[in-house]
Parts: sequence; C-alpha cells; structure tokens
Amino acid sequence: MTSRCRFASSMSVALLASAVFAMTVGCSSSSGDDRPTTQGRTESGDREGPDYFGKILIKDVAAEAGSSGGSIREPMALVRGEIKNTGERSLDMVRLAIYFLDANGKRVHEDSHIAVLVGGTGSQSPLRPNYSRPFRAAFMKIPSDWSGKVEVSVSEVRFSPGTDPVK
Repeated sequence: MTSRCRFASSMSVALLASAVFAMTVGCSSSSGDDRPTTQGRTESGDREGPDYFGKILIKDVAAEAGSSGGSIREPMALVRGEIKNTGERSLDMVRLAIYFLDANGKRVHEDSHIAVLVGGTGSQSPLRPNYSRPFRAAFMKIPSDWSGKVEVSVSEVRFSPGTDPVK
C-alpha cells in the first residue's frame, strides 16, 4: 500500500472512530444547573470580568462516555451544551471549567474547554449580547470513578475590543 493510501485509510479510520464515539452513549447526564457561574478571571484583568461571569448562562449540559477508536481503546468523555451571553458586551474568548463527578456528586477530575475563541486557527465570531452558541468537547484520561455527570462553569473571559461596559 502506498503512503498516500495508508494516509487516506488512516484518515477514514479516524473519521469512523469519531462517528462511532459520537453515537456511543455510556452514561448520559446533565448537570441540571442552568445557573450562571461567578468564579474565575478575565485574561485582561478587566475589573468587570468576574462579575460578568454571572451574565453567561450555561444550559443543556450533557455528558456521554465512550471510547477512542483504533487498536488501543481508551475511555473518553464527550461533554456538550450551550452558552448564552445575557450581558451587554461581546466576548472574544470564553473558557469553561469542566468538573467530572463521582456517584456521590464529588469532583474527581477537572479539565477546561475554550467554547468561544476569536483569532488564532479556530477563528470564530464574537459571542454577542443575547447570542447563544453550542459547545462540544472530547476528553481523554477520564478516571474510572467518573459517574457520567459533570459540572460546567465559566473560568475565564476576554471581552471584544470596543465593548466597554454600558454606564
């Protein structure tokens, strides 16, 4: 098999594995918490940043257990949901903290996901006031005592230039 064919075959296997993971549902659950969060920081040190976290609504959170494709099958988790900017400023970056919970609801692992990013290789448009955006993230190295439930909160934001607070 030529290297071009091996590459195409590897890409097909990777795409198929992604599709299989997306359809494999282990434990599906929701954080059940549509409350805005108030912890974290802003990248620029903007004083309004931590107060603004309460204006970012996180809803419809669900987590699914699955496994990676290929010959070495590793456990992984897919976390998805939606964020809504209920404030009056546009956001260039929103980082989420994902907490994986055990059967007693205690945190056993944490990771992060950038749900909005303007600039860079994955350029998106800013999350404008009153706009919503779905997020989806896959995580490897999930602890064996993960129950399939997660908590999600905002941990960092960056405001779009020229969107100073309304006074």
